[in-house]
Amino acid sequence: MKKGNKIKQMDVSDLSQIDGIWVMGQVAMVTRKDGVELSRTVMKSRDVKFNQPLDESFFSERQLTRGPD
Repeated sequence: MKKGNKIKQMDVSDLSQIDGIWVMGQVAMVTRKDGVELSRTVMKSRDVKFNQPLDESFFSERQLTRGPD
């Protein structure tokens, strides 16, 4: 690797299976340059549920534009 290149790394922790689907409990995206951490973004998941019933109107253009009431 040449000096001065940025590296983006994804770190996954708290990996678990919910309803037979693997889910990342926490993901950190890290940007480094020359070994120095420039930024870190951490995303955490909680109360994950799959195969939930949704009304078709949830996907209307208005709902997707405005968001839930």
